[in-house]
Amino acid sequence: MDRKRMLIGLLLCAGSVYGANTADLKDILSGKFSQYGVGAMNSMKDGEHYTASPDGKLIVKYQYKTGNPV
Repeated sequence: MDRKRMLIGLLLCAGSVYGANTADLKDILSGKFSQYGVGAMNSMKDGEHYTASPDGKLIVKYQYKTGNPV
């Protein structure tokens, strides 16, 4: 019974490894995996909101829970 479970487990793992995408040098140099920041966030004293300036002109108040502007 243990061999049967091991065989099923190996087959399931092999399928996930086979379907995995590989990263090549072209993908890495193209910026496909580059990281983008969120910019400056200033927490409010209430602990539920923060302010940010997405366009550099206006200050917008956001809710931490949803990420939506208030």
